[in-house]
Amino acid sequence: DSGSMSAYQNAVSQASKDFANAITNAGVDFRIAIITTSSGIDYGSNYKSARRVLENIGIIENDIELFKENIIVGTGGSSTETAIYNAERALQPNGILTQMDMPYNKSLSIIILSDEVSQYSSRARGSFDVDDNIFLDKGYKVYSIINPEVASYSQYDDLATKTGGLIADISNTS
Repeated sequence: DSGSMSAYQNAVSQASKDFANAITNAGVDFRIAIITTSSGIDYGSNYKSARRVLENIGIIENDIELFKENIIVGTGGSSTETAIYNAERALQPNGILTQMDMPYNKSLSIIILSDEVSQYSSRARGSFDVDDNIFLDKGYKVYSIINPEVASYSQYDDLATKTGGLIADISNTS
């Protein structure tokens, strides 16, 4: 939801439609929680809160139209990209997803969409350990849709690789 994401809004919209079609065609039950890469997950529901979408609409359960309506989160968020930190906080035993009764099992996947590098340490009072983290501990796969120009120094691609997820180019609109 940072300002630099404005160039990708159409691609995100189209990708959400493609994802919706795939989910619908597969006939699977799903739950989706949307949080952003903004800083501010701990600060309630103000506009720059990373969890503002989740707090406003809750966990989306088997409602693909609600997902498509809410996946475009705008560009008014913080430029401090803390997606890994935000996901960690939301997944903690006292995190917002636990409070909302999000089911946790090995089929839980995290999809990070960002055009910037992870700025984990700006929020976490320490560095992110790609070899020791909640995603690996719980067996969650992380998928990273990122800018390949920053991938060489991004934690997002390292985490995706380590968890068995995939990496995609945010610039690829095809």
